[in-house]
Amino acid sequence: MNFNAESHLAAVQRSLSFLERDGQSASAVTLSRTYATTVADLWDAVTSGERIPRWFAPVSGALELGGRYQVEGNAGGTVTGCEPLSSFAQTWEFGGDVSWVEVHLSADGTDGAVLTLTHTAILSEHWDTYGPGAVGVGWEMGFLGLASISPNRQRQSRTRKSLPPQPMAGRSSRAAAKAGHKRLSRRVQNRRSPMPRRGGRRRFIRGRWGENHSFRVGVRLRIL
Repeated sequence: MNFNAESHLAAVQRSLSFLERDGQSASAVTLSRTYATTVADLWDAVTSGERIPRWFAPVSGALELGGRYQVEGNAGGTVTGCEPLSSFAQTWEFGGDVSWVEVHLSADGTDGAVLTLTHTAILSEHWDTYGPGAVGVGWEMGFLGLASISPNRQRQSRTRKSLPPQPMAGRSSRAAAKAGHKRLSRRVQNRRSPMPRRGGRRRFIRGRWGENHSFRVGVRLRIL
């Protein structure tokens, strides 16, 4: 399988801002990417309980506005907003911390669909240790996994019944991100945590959020 991780990461636009949330200092990491599909198909890919495990991880719970969800082996939370084919919002609860995720979809005018995700979190010791990687590295892997679903598979899935809008799965830097077409195995590595030795070729990819923050992602791919 021809899979160029560098080109996929280069396709993502990133930004970092600081704000106040509930009276506390917070950061907001935003990622945006255009996918070669329609808005309707992209919406289905990020809200369908059948399709999310193909590029990320299983999600259980009440997958509807106001319902509680749980990402297998990762965060849980509440779906707090939904505009079908346009946007949804959710809390992201992990390790005793609560943060907030907003997802927006739009057409790009060239037969593509744009996915924009913003993850807002209160500044904490976790942020002091990892910076934007506290939330951003995991979403990088989610965006990459979503791209691994081929256009043919996307078109075939348009006829499948979608569940009510549910949270788009994401990963914090404390949890390994894994998913993708044909169950591509990945592991996120930070400088303090060695990547487990498993089958497949390992590659390290570097990037930046803004002028003062960088990240490094270790990717190991296997076709199962």
